[in-house]
Amino acid sequence: MIGYHPQFSNIFYGVQGHSPQETVKELARRIADGTGLPEQEIEDKMLSFLQSSMVGIGDGVALFDWVSDELSHAYTFCVHLETPVDFPSLDTQPSGIVLVLISPEKEGPLHLRNLSRLTRFFRNPELISCLRMAESKTGMEIILSSTTNELLAA
Repeated sequence: MIGYHPQFSNIFYGVQGHSPQETVKELARRIADGTGLPEQEIEDKMLSFLQSSMVGIGDGVALFDWVSDELSHAYTFCVHLETPVDFPSLDTQPSGIVLVLISPEKEGPLHLRNLSRLTRFFRNPELISCLRMAESKTGMEIILSSTTNELLAA
């Protein structure tokens, strides 16, 4: 979406996990460090998504999102997996990029708007292609920044 500028709380590069469950465990650890939320709570939430919904939004991108009454502001994470993982997905393509959006419960309507914008932003095939080719966290930051600037200039 032109004009949307995602603000990432953190970008993780080269996250390992050979299965959805292993990957979720590693993501939960990193997200807990970044948010202060309990690691087990994050892991349980993400695992419940794996059992009940399609987290793959297409083109090798997975998205986890929820609201939490323990947060005072939203957190958005962009993750580049070392090896794509077979998360439940509409297109059955393994996911190599994972997005996580966690918002305070008090921002429920804002959470939905940010979720919609984030999903549209990451449906850009050029962006996804560049992120897959990134070789570091810094590379991802540059790609996300330059892509955002190009979209804002359009």
